[in-house]
Amino acid sequence: MVATSIFRYAFVGFILFCLQATVCAAAEPQEEPWSPAWIKSQTKKAAELSRNLTQKASGLPGKESILLVDRAGRYSELEFLYRRNLTVSERHDSLTKEQERWTPSDLAGPEAQQQTFNLSQLDQKLDDQTALVNQIEGLSLAVDLSKTAHEEASKRLKQAQSDLRSLVDSLGSSAPTPEQIWKQSGLELEQDIASARKHLEMSSSANQTLELSLRQAQLDSLSTQVNHIRAHLSFDSEDLEGQLKRLASARSALKIRQVSLKKEQTKIEQAWLQSKDELGKWQQEDYVKRAKLLVSTREAWRDTYQKVLEQTEIQLTWVNLEEQLWRHRYSMLESNPSRKNLDLWASTIEKSLNTLDRQIQLQQTEQTRLQSEQLAVPDTTGLSLLETKAINNRRQAIRKLIERGLEFQSRLQALKALHLRTQKEVEAFRKGLKLTEKIGAVSSKAWEIWDIELWVIDEKPVTLKKAIYALVLLILGLLGARQVTVIFRRKVLPSLDLDESSAATAEKILHYFLIFLLVLMTLNLVNIPLTAFTFLGGAVAIAFGFGAQNLLNNFISGFIIMAERPIKIGDMIEMEDSFGIVEEIGARCTRIRTPTNVHLLVPNSAFLEKNITNWTLSNMQIRSNVTVGVAYGSPLELVRELLFEAANGHDRISFEPRPEVFFRDFGDNSLNFAVFFSLTLQNLTDRYRIQSDVRFSIAEIFEKNSISIAFPQRDLHLVDSAELKVRLVKPTE
Repeated sequence: MVATSIFRYAFVGFILFCLQATVCAAAEPQEEPWSPAWIKSQTKKAAELSRNLTQKASGLPGKESILLVDRAGRYSELEFLYRRNLTVSERHDSLTKEQERWTPSDLAGPEAQQQTFNLSQLDQKLDDQTALVNQIEGLSLAVDLSKTAHEEASKRLKQAQSDLRSLVDSLGSSAPTPEQIWKQSGLELEQDIASARKHLEMSSSANQTLELSLRQAQLDSLSTQVNHIRAHLSFDSEDLEGQLKRLASARSALKIRQVSLKKEQTKIEQAWLQSKDELGKWQQEDYVKRAKLLVSTREAWRDTYQKVLEQTEIQLTWVNLEEQLWRHRYSMLESNPSRKNLDLWASTIEKSLNTLDRQIQLQQTEQTRLQSEQLAVPDTTGLSLLETKAINNRRQAIRKLIERGLEFQSRLQALKALHLRTQKEVEAFRKGLKLTEKIGAVSSKAWEIWDIELWVIDEKPVTLKKAIYALVLLILGLLGARQVTVIFRRKVLPSLDLDESSAATAEKILHYFLIFLLVLMTLNLVNIPLTAFTFLGGAVAIAFGFGAQNLLNNFISGFIIMAERPIKIGDMIEMEDSFGIVEEIGARCTRIRTPTNVHLLVPNSAFLEKNITNWTLSNMQIRSNVTVGVAYGSPLELVRELLFEAANGHDRISFEPRPEVFFRDFGDNSLNFAVFFSLTLQNLTDRYRIQSDVRFSIAEIFEKNSISIAFPQRDLHLVDSAELKVRLVKPTE
């Protein structure tokens, strides 16, 4: 086995050596590496080696043939890389010449400055600009990919060179064996392949960078041209008429296609229905199979015509909008459209763009589905003539639908580009409006808001203007009803000689009656029908039916609280054992925040049914006090003066009414005094804070003046007739 292997490698190595010697003898003189001439000679050399190895392999046994064929394939790969390098070199020469010949357009001349342009010329430049932008994006991505590929090729070349050096180093000065010769030639070939690949990636990256800089310069020049054309646009009636005629021709062609498609669709629909009817008549398996194929084919064509007809009808609807866009664009060049029209155009364009985006997305999804369906069509190899014909018909129907879909998608993209350009022009025109026009536009927009429909009742709209009018009338009416009630109480009630309770009842009845009339008049003035409130009777009845008396009680109590205002938001109230500030009076309950920052939700009816202390009903000023007891024997007048001093020394205690000191009582252990003072509450803890400050001040002043604050004490009296004996004892006893 070893001898056979040595013989095999020796034989193929001898053949390879002979072929390389022959090719090298026929090669041209040595050229500079990687020059076009050198690449051509290397390409020719690799092609000859691949061809000769393939020919020699055909006359050898199986294993020797496999070795030569594999080596021939590697030479073919090297030949391919050399050819690609040659193509890249030629591309580099072409780009260099293009860069040398290209010059930016001159727009500084007097003729260019006086020239005017139309929108069609602007659109043509914008199309070129879009194409260049897309090309630059692709080149930028290609440059990044080429850099990565060049790094990978460099790593492969280094690895191939390292492997070759290791093999040569292992041979030393001894004669190589045929197997080593074969392996060395293979590593040299791998090195050549890696070197050719690295040079290819490096040259491709250089070409792409060069082309990117050239295209960027062209884009900059084209952008300058676009700006120049925008600055010199003028109204061109001929161009507008030409665009309108083009769209009219497109509309006529689409209508003709629509009629033709409808006829074809009707025919194929009838044929499809006929084939489905015939499918149920056949009993034999062969006829049933043929009928199913026929149904499937006609169904595919029916779907194709249906889709194409839908696309044609959609294009017809877009033609009208395209005409409007061209008229709008030239209208902005011919005259100054109003801000209202500009806003209307901008809104219409925005809606159309949203519709176009949805249709483009749907069409892209449909194209993906059709591509998958086309790939799923089975191969016709080995099938009968009828089956082959049916499959080919189905494939043809799908292909036609794909072609029409691509055409439709291209049309949608072009229409979207026109919308975007018109939108940009409208926005630029809106920004260029004068200040007076902008103010007028804002005011007109504000007036339009007045007419916004809030809801509709019995086909009668309730607008924002009506609602605001109703609110203003209701507020003024409530103020008027209150004044009428006051006049009624002061002028009319005293003359009726009613008791206080009856007078209060009459006053409330009049007040609520006026409010009821006010509501009716307000609804009538703003044209809001009363049927809008017919649900209240049913709601009240249902509420009572389901035991909602308590809920309604709280609901009505809330309105009573807000009307009579026994408490209001911001009042500090005390209810049973709770003290807090009113934060919100709701329809069902009132929210109170305590000094501990805990919220209490109290039903509204509780404020009408229980005793409530409102500390700030009329104003924020309250009367507070601090009590203190002094020891018996203390100077009373001095105590009084010191308590006045402690109260008057606090900056939050009011001078009017001035603080007062009272000698409250003779206590069991003390003489009890109380100092009363007025303060203005600002938050829940003010009363406690000021009382604490006064107590601190009293304690300090009493200590300075040697006044003792009394504490509980008891005197012990021992009553005993017997003599008390006292005896001293030692600790040890």
